[in-house]
Amino acid sequence: MKKKLGTNLILCGVLLLALSSCTKEIPFEATNPDNKARNYSKALISEDDEYLFSSSQQSSSMSSVDAFPYFAGENKRVKLKITEKTLQIIEIERDQRYASNPHNDKLVMEIPIIHTQFECAKDKYGECTNKEEDNDKVSWKLKPSMRPVFEFAIPGMLEFLPLVENQSFGDNSYTELLPVLVSSSIEKDAINFKIKRTFKASLDAVGDVESLGEATTASSISADYQFSLVKVSSVLSKDYKTISYPIGSKDEQTFGFFSTAKTKLDVDGNTSDKTRIQIMNRWNPNRDEITYYLSDEFAKPENKMVNELTVKTVNNLNEGLKEAGVKFRINLKQPSGKNPGDIRNSMIVLVEDQVASSVIGYGPQTEDPVTGEIISARTIMFYGTIKAYAKHTYDDIIKAKQEARLAAMAQPASDKSAAPQLTLAQGLMAAVQAKLKTGKTFGVNLSIEHSNQLKAAASAKLAADKAAAGEKGSSVGADNLVNNNSSAKVAKIKSDLKNYTKTQNDLYSAKDLKTKFKYLNEVKNCAFHSNAADGLSTTISQKLMDKFDDDAKPWTELSDSEKQAAIDIILPEVWIPTLIHEMGHNLGLRHNFQGSEDKENFFSAAELEARKIDHVIPFSSVMEYGDDLKALPVLGKYDLAALRFGYNREVDLTDKTGAVTTVKVASTLNDMKLADGIELKPYGYCTDEHTGINAGCKRFDLGTSYTEITQNIINDYENAYEKRNFRNGRASMSLWDDFAYARRIGGIFMDLRIMLEVKERIKYRYSLPDGAPEWEQIPFLKDLNDAATLAGQHLAKVIATPDVLCAVSLKAKPSEIIAVVPMKELSSDAMSCAQVQLNPIYMVVAQAGKMFNSMKDPQSTNSYADQIDIRGFWIDKVQATNALLKRQTPLYKYDRSQPTFDKNNDSFLNQPGVGDSALGLIEAIMQDNVVDNVQFTIINGSKASLQIPYELSKSQVIDKHMFAPVARILGIDSNAPTKLQKVVSSVLAAEANDLTGANAGDLVLKSNISIHQFKMPITVPNVKGSLRLQLGEDLFVASPDNTIALSMIENLNNAKVLEQIKAEDGSVDVKKLDQILQAKLANEKPAADVTAAEKAVWNLKAETIDAYLNNVIKSASYYTDMIRVLPTIQ
Repeated sequence: MKKKLGTNLILCGVLLLALSSCTKEIPFEATNPDNKARNYSKALISEDDEYLFSSSQQSSSMSSVDAFPYFAGENKRVKLKITEKTLQIIEIERDQRYASNPHNDKLVMEIPIIHTQFECAKDKYGECTNKEEDNDKVSWKLKPSMRPVFEFAIPGMLEFLPLVENQSFGDNSYTELLPVLVSSSIEKDAINFKIKRTFKASLDAVGDVESLGEATTASSISADYQFSLVKVSSVLSKDYKTISYPIGSKDEQTFGFFSTAKTKLDVDGNTSDKTRIQIMNRWNPNRDEITYYLSDEFAKPENKMVNELTVKTVNNLNEGLKEAGVKFRINLKQPSGKNPGDIRNSMIVLVEDQVASSVIGYGPQTEDPVTGEIISARTIMFYGTIKAYAKHTYDDIIKAKQEARLAAMAQPASDKSAAPQLTLAQGLMAAVQAKLKTGKTFGVNLSIEHSNQLKAAASAKLAADKAAAGEKGSSVGADNLVNNNSSAKVAKIKSDLKNYTKTQNDLYSAKDLKTKFKYLNEVKNCAFHSNAADGLSTTISQKLMDKFDDDAKPWTELSDSEKQAAIDIILPEVWIPTLIHEMGHNLGLRHNFQGSEDKENFFSAAELEARKIDHVIPFSSVMEYGDDLKALPVLGKYDLAALRFGYNREVDLTDKTGAVTTVKVASTLNDMKLADGIELKPYGYCTDEHTGINAGCKRFDLGTSYTEITQNIINDYENAYEKRNFRNGRASMSLWDDFAYARRIGGIFMDLRIMLEVKERIKYRYSLPDGAPEWEQIPFLKDLNDAATLAGQHLAKVIATPDVLCAVSLKAKPSEIIAVVPMKELSSDAMSCAQVQLNPIYMVVAQAGKMFNSMKDPQSTNSYADQIDIRGFWIDKVQATNALLKRQTPLYKYDRSQPTFDKNNDSFLNQPGVGDSALGLIEAIMQDNVVDNVQFTIINGSKASLQIPYELSKSQVIDKHMFAPVARILGIDSNAPTKLQKVVSSVLAAEANDLTGANAGDLVLKSNISIHQFKMPITVPNVKGSLRLQLGEDLFVASPDNTIALSMIENLNNAKVLEQIKAEDGSVDVKKLDQILQAKLANEKPAADVTAAEKAVWNLKAETIDAYLNNVIKSASYYTDMIRVLPTIQ
């Protein structure tokens, strides 16, 4: 029994061991984790719900001008559809009449997908094994999950995001490489994915580089692109009311909001003026708050200051919302890892890079295109770029302080009003008077001063006549238009002139995709580019000026810590106005470029004090582009009124007494019925599409009248010369950039030319010819006319600007100038007169003029031939010639593809107060006989105006350009040097003929400036009064109406006679010529033994000899050269 029992126990143990072995867990063999990564349940995708879709470029390479960090694309209402191979994003047809046709739906994007169903593998008995697999035996429709391949998403529409838009335009500047997925998520109510796209740029798109190594590095550009979808039902307000904002309505012309427009066909399927429906973009006014998050960069210790400034700005904005009566406030949250590309997030994003696109801020919003409700917004602040511009502001401050200090030092303590003393020596003064006495010289400044004096005298007489007429109880003039400034015609003219929103620049019509993208870039995304690098800020606040010592060092001499300290002082003055401007865009407000003219709505001194602002601010809106550091740090009066209109649907009405009443807007302003004597409280408003065509409505302008605006444009242009044309430590300053420089200067001169264009429009539309009394007697017309005159006069002054001149005196008499000499005649290497080395008894006491040709500093260590240290002023002269003389806009070759709004053919030659001065200048340039008032900068920094002769011939020859394409597009010879006279005379001859007949008298100008040219041998009949000259195989004939050519040939013939009188050294015997002149003036007769050459001189008029001795008549070789420059009549 024992043995048997033992055996049984052993058997039981073996059995238990076997059972134990059977129950041991076998390891589960999961599928490759990569196969399950980014695998999402299809249940998260709703094919029935609508989503908002938005795309954007996020962070990008800072080196690319074409990259634009956080640029936002168009927003769309879409639906999702899961197909066998892709997840489709579809913009559905919203017009139910056509929705049944599936081809009316538009594919926005499709994302490749892999349908998945992960489960345990089955054995042959259908039992689950310990191995996981993706079931490939089930239909894709039945599989519960999918794996989107987001990085290979395919757009179904043209893309207009930075860098990729080049492909949409057929540009091959960038080749895209394989994309990389950065992140992705699919949630119940949202889908977000970010892709890194890398591009290889062509050489043309690389930009300024110094070496092949840098070129290869710069050619690699990358950027993150975010695609965000959010379920409409999760973000739109159920109580939101869509606001009608009709195109061209009083609403749109009074307060500027972003809007969404769509076309809905009429019942007959056609389009009409009523088929375009537009709605306002705004937040739900019933909200209590809008939550904004700061981006994570704000959390860095080094960014503490901008964090605090941002909080302060948002507080300012909330105060404005309260004042406007808007219900909601901005609730600003500190950084918490939020994604700026997720359209559920409203954010303020800090970009620390100094981006090559030079933008300092912009503020797009995400709106529902169906209702117009804004669901989120982002304000992007480009901290790196703002810091870079601080240098320019610092330089402006130091320059202003230096000028003030030098001006004070230059004046005697007993008489601070006395002007610096600088006079011409008696011999030089006598030479000037001798030239003037000939009557053949001209000075544009002198001419303008004379013209202005005559105009002032006429205005004074008109005022006296008006006063006398008022005393007699009668009116001045027969035309009732003049006598009754409230007449319907005057009101119509004023509305035409002042209501900028009625005149739209064709460039913004969005009739093709390129202009649509321009609109998207400049308008919808509200990119704010600083004006600091373009010119001196004209009115830096005194408060900011006082924060720097009067003897502060130049920027280049500051240590890194001192530079940072200066940045910290300047930063608030830029950061707060820029941020509140961009957040204004976030609220739906568009630019308002009439804010600088809207004087009636500037804050008063008391209102500024109440807002703790201690300086005058010449703007009514934060949505203006201010060209100085005095922009509003709080919402202006226009902004408050616009927000009341948009969010509270309220406007202010005024009566004849000026009393203001606030009323509700039931539908649109056009539908409001106002009683007699009641009108909307006026606010100045115009925006992007109204620039470039109106007399006002300019970016970065200042002034409340057209004359003030024009003068400020001129001041900014002149003050910016040294900053704009000198290297000033730039890493690169290339001749290749002459074209870009020319575009900038052309833009400035076009702003001046617009004054003439608008005056011309009024002139012909309302039959108000030049000289009509309305141009002097009606204030707003006089303002426009004066602005046009001022603009033309300035362009003439640009053309008349001399090359750099050095005023020289004896050291013993430093205040007495004995000679004014072109700097290049004293030293070919000097960059300024201060570098000229003279005989020790002489000294340079002052400098005038601007460097005509570009120059590289002889001490430069930069070995590249295209690099320069001073950009030549010849470009300004060429652009000024076009702006002054051309009849039609666009003025420049590179703009000829742009549409023109110019319906008439006036040029500045037809503008009173300009034409005579311009024509006199042109003749003086051709004959090289200029005597004018020239402003000199004295060595102590003060200014003095001196009347001197100077040449505009030998020094005004444009060097052969290094880059032929640049030369050709700027209209100069690409194979040889180009005389300024050739540029001016060619433009005048080409533009003299007015095909409309309105200025038919100008045809004489072409004859004046031209000459007949024939190839020898040929027989040309003699015409009475004509002169001819044979040069080689060319015969030149000046007929009586070729006045300049006739004078040149006559002067040439006389010069040949005079130059026969030779001194012993072979030069012209000036002493002998003067003896003959004095004898002729004394009525003496020539001696019997005079030579034939002397007898020929005796036969000339005394004034001819005198003109030659005073260099009014030039050498024969000069006229030979100039005759070949004149436009020819074949």
